[in-house]
Amino acid sequence: MLRKKNTIANTLKGEPRSFFKRLKTFSKKFQKRLHGLHFSWSKVPGFKLWQRYGWFVSRIVVIAFFIGLNISLSKAFLSQNKIGIPIPIATLLLQYGIIPGEEVTLEQLTNPYQKEIVLEASDIIVEINKVRQEHNLPALVVNDKLATAAATLLSEVADNEYDLEVEGDYTPLADVLSGVGYKYDWVHHNALVGPLSPEAVVTAWLSDDAQSQALLTEEFTDIGLSVQVVNTSFMGKAGVIVQLLAQPQAAVPAATIQSQPVVQNKKPTRLEEFDDAEVVQALNDYRATHQVGSLNINDDLCVYAQKRVQDLLALGSLDGHAGFIADFDAEESPIGIRNYSGTTIGENLASQYCINGTTGETIFAEHPTQLIEWCFDSSQKGHREAQLSHDYKDVCVRHGNNMYVVIFGDPR
Repeated sequence: MLRKKNTIANTLKGEPRSFFKRLKTFSKKFQKRLHGLHFSWSKVPGFKLWQRYGWFVSRIVVIAFFIGLNISLSKAFLSQNKIGIPIPIATLLLQYGIIPGEEVTLEQLTNPYQKEIVLEASDIIVEINKVRQEHNLPALVVNDKLATAAATLLSEVADNEYDLEVEGDYTPLADVLSGVGYKYDWVHHNALVGPLSPEAVVTAWLSDDAQSQALLTEEFTDIGLSVQVVNTSFMGKAGVIVQLLAQPQAAVPAATIQSQPVVQNKKPTRLEEFDDAEVVQALNDYRATHQVGSLNINDDLCVYAQKRVQDLLALGSLDGHAGFIADFDAEESPIGIRNYSGTTIGENLASQYCINGTTGETIFAEHPTQLIEWCFDSSQKGHREAQLSHDYKDVCVRHGNNMYVVIFGDPR
């Protein structure tokens, strides 16, 4: 019986030590047999198109695969978990069978910003009293007359579309308080637009030196707030808060008890105001002590200083230099600034009822020197530097309701 030689079988029958040698020989013979065969992919129909667009098709296939995988997994997830889906999206998913309608709960999701925002005066007062308690100060007591006055002031703010930058025709604060029958020795007024929570309102006040000082003044015992949440044209939904802090007028003792001993208050119910020239003299004495030249009173600076005093009287408190900044940002500066020959102007503001910026102690300046050396010198950064600046040569001081405006000028 004839049989053809099986090359592979014969190779495997050899000695183990020559196995790899014979395998190599077999490989060479096999390659020679294939050498005559030739195959060209370029002759396959559509190969050139595949070379040109194959990368794109392959990517589409991969993307389609993962989209299908996500749809399948999402369908399983949504069918096993009861969640809310916005109706427009759910309708689309149901239309294409991605989610089974009978197994998924559809809910109309609400926008949290569409919820009604409630801002109450009582909540703000609670936050204020928390801060006062941290500073060992007595809690403020709500006074209905002050609250009524605050509501009147809020209505006037509304007439100007809640834009505090607009100089509207506001009723003087003294007239408003007189109209509600509230008698006071000292009062502070502030209006705020923006914050929508009690915490944010108090934080905004505490971030301003003048407002923080007012909130932490021990002599203030009464408070009145008026609050409203409105939609404004310049910041959307905003809280509008009008605040009145006051020290009520001291009661006059009746004739029947006049013989009783009088208790001297730590602070006069109303400090006597200083003459502007006395403040300038105290300032120059202070500069001389620090070997800095004297300042000269400038009429143009006096015109502007008086304008700033009117700003503060209309506001009812110090404004943290907000009016000063606004005057320089305005297209047309006030006349005092325009006429001044120099190029640099500075401002210091202080009340005779101030807080020592170093010790935190409440100060009642009863002498011009105390105003310069206690209130200005120890207050926020920049006041002391202005008082002792070698660049400033001109000055003017004006005051009103125990508030003092000092305007410095560099004539160069």
